[in-house]
Order: sequence, then structure tokens, then C-alpha cells
Amino acid sequence: MEKVLYKPQTGGEVTVTSSKSDIHRALICSSLCNSRTKIICKCDSEDNKITAEAMNTLGAKISANKDGFDVKPISGLKSGVTLNCGNSASTLRLLLPVVASLGNKCDFLMSKELESRPISDLCTELIGHGAGITMGNPMKLLGGLFPGDYLIPGRISSQFASGLLIALSMIGGSLEITDGLENRPFFEETLDTLGKFGAKINYDGTKYWVSRLFPFVSNGEYVVEGDWSEAAWLLCAGVIGKNPIKVNGINPKSKQGSRAIVTILKAMGARIEVFEDCAVAYPSKLHGIEINTRSCPDIVPILAVIGCVAEGDSIFHGIDNRILKESSRVESIEKMIVALGGTVRSREGVIAISHSRLVGGIVDTLDHRVAMSGALASIVCDGSVTITNPECVSKSHKGFWDEFTKISKI
Repeated sequence: MEKVLYKPQTGGEVTVTSSKSDIHRALICSSLCNSRTKIICKCDSEDNKITAEAMNTLGAKISANKDGFDVKPISGLKSGVTLNCGNSASTLRLLLPVVASLGNKCDFLMSKELESRPISDLCTELIGHGAGITMGNPMKLLGGLFPGDYLIPGRISSQFASGLLIALSMIGGSLEITDGLENRPFFEETLDTLGKFGAKINYDGTKYWVSRLFPFVSNGEYVVEGDWSEAAWLLCAGVIGKNPIKVNGINPKSKQGSRAIVTILKAMGARIEVFEDCAVAYPSKLHGIEINTRSCPDIVPILAVIGCVAEGDSIFHGIDNRILKESSRVESIEKMIVALGGTVRSREGVIAISHSRLVGGIVDTLDHRVAMSGALASIVCDGSVTITNPECVSKSHKGFWDEFTKISKI
């Protein structure tokens, strides 16, 4: 069912859901612990639910409640099972090395979209250290990963390194990341989460040296911080709308890459006040900016919309890996901006946006980030904006449209 938006008058106050990336990691680590863990979070992501169900299939007992998740760790590891990863790359890439390190045998089932996303570099490294993997859908895994020195390219996804780091925390070894590291903040989140579960990891400037610890150690409760990717679009709505928006539940010292939205918007002239657990964005006159977005990929689609509003040109570098997301994201961003009347140009690693009067139009996409960005654009479009696949936002934020309605009624 399509969703038609016409000049929503935004403003108000919202408490964000919890960090989706941190929930993935907390669900996995708590399932590998010595005792039960209460994960305190506000979760509505389909991808997080896929990870929880995968851990249940392996033998954990995870139940959702109003406060988050109650996790009883794996007792009696189940072998020969099928883990349905759906369209969640995080689930597949984090769990493949983890399950291999457990010595387990299972199948990884994927959506057609996920099947087309890169995984071969990770599989090659796992095979080289004892795992048996048969490519296909489902992908077949015969575990038996052994300790040692692991080498993984970082140019495609930090999730490869994150999955290996969790696995090495159970079996021991070292990890060296080559070719730089895409989305480094997500890897930093993994380091932080593992530390909270007792892992001992040292970095010597070249390699991460990981001590063996299994099971992990639970403190009984794990509190997940608010999601900066969600906060980002809300803050953008406050900046380009006619009324301020207050965003609650965010940590201004978070390691999440999307926290960069505050720095970027301020550099473009936005007025944003940041407090201990919230931020307030005020309607502002913006100017263009040239910036590298390699560490904050999730906010590139909304920055494209902001670039249309800002005076002058905005140039976003470091976007090479955006084509490897749920869609060909560079192409999806271009199609959205052009469909709404904007001017956009791209070349390898760069998207350039010119100040444009957006007239409205149809945003036809299955990419959750692009659909959300189309909704953001409706605030400044002359005419209506039609989102053809609005349900796709459930991948990361099932309650997005309820939230959008809330800030549109003031």
C-alpha cells in the first residue's frame, strides 16, 4: 500500500528506539554467556528479531518483553538446524564465524537480496581456518574453526571483522584488518560490547590480540543506548521544518557513526542543542558542505535531502560501499532526488547535490533508508510525495510511520 505525504508540519518531541547494531551484538553475546541476561532496550527492528530467532534456533531461550529481551544462554547446542537470516546482513555476517567457532553444523537461509551481497572474503578466511562451507542458498556450514592468525579485508564491510572478533573471543587468536575499514564505528561498537561481556582484546597498532573466553560473562543486565541513525532523520526534520524537534534517549558520547549528524548539520549552519540524554534541532538556514561520510553510511540518504535544501553545493565523499546495501544505494538516492525534482551527480566514491526546489513525486524503493529519506523530503516539497513501498522501513524501524505521524501533528 502506498503512502502519500503532503507538506507535513513537523515539530514536537520523540524518544528514539535503541541502537539496532548494538542489539544484534548483545543478543549474540548474551546467548553465549554463563548466566541469564536482561537486555534493556526499545526494539522494533525486524533484523533484530531475526537474530533473536536464530539464537533461539541454536538453543538459547530469548523472549521479548516490554523492557527488551530476556536471554537464557544456549544450553545444549543444536546442530543440523537452519538459521533463517532473511534480509539481515548483520545476522549472517556476525553469526557465520560465531557458529563456525562453536563447531556446529547448520544451514544459513537468505533472502534473494541478501544472497547477492558480498560474503566470499569472510568465507575464504573461515575455510582457511578449518570451517567447511558450501556456497549457495542455503549456505551450508560445517564448523570446526581453530585458533590462529586471521586476516580480513576491511574495504567491504566492518561486519566481517566484527563477526570474527566475536568468534575469536571464544577460541582465541589474532585479527588483522587490511585495506582500511569501512564503517569503523560499527567495529568500535563490537569492541565495546565484547568488553562489557568480559572479553579481553588488545591492539598493537597492527593486530587485535584476543584472549580465549568462553562462556562470556554476564552482569545480569545490559542497557542498549538510543539509536543515532533514527535520531539523525528526526534532527534533520527539525532543521528543515518550521518547528523544533526534541529527540530523547540518545548518548552524545556514543560510538555510533551516525552521531556525526550533529557535527555535519552544525557545519552546514544548523542550530542544534545537545544535552546529556537528548538533543533539540531548530529550523535553520543551511549552506552546502564537502565532507567524507565513510564512517556514517546510514545517514547518506538523508544528507542527500539536506543537500537539496542547503544553499550552494554539497559534496559527500567516501560512499563506495553504499552500492552494497539493501539496494544499489547510490542509484536509489539518485532516483529519489531526481524524482522529487532535485539535481544530483555521482562518480566513483562521490555524490554531489545542488540546492534544488523539490516539487514532489514518487519514491519507488525497497531500501528502508531511502524510503525514510523520501518522507523527510516531503517536509520541503511543493507537492505530495508518494512512497510506493512504505512497509520496507520495518527492516530497521517498524514504528517509523507512527513516529512520523507523531511529529507531523503539532
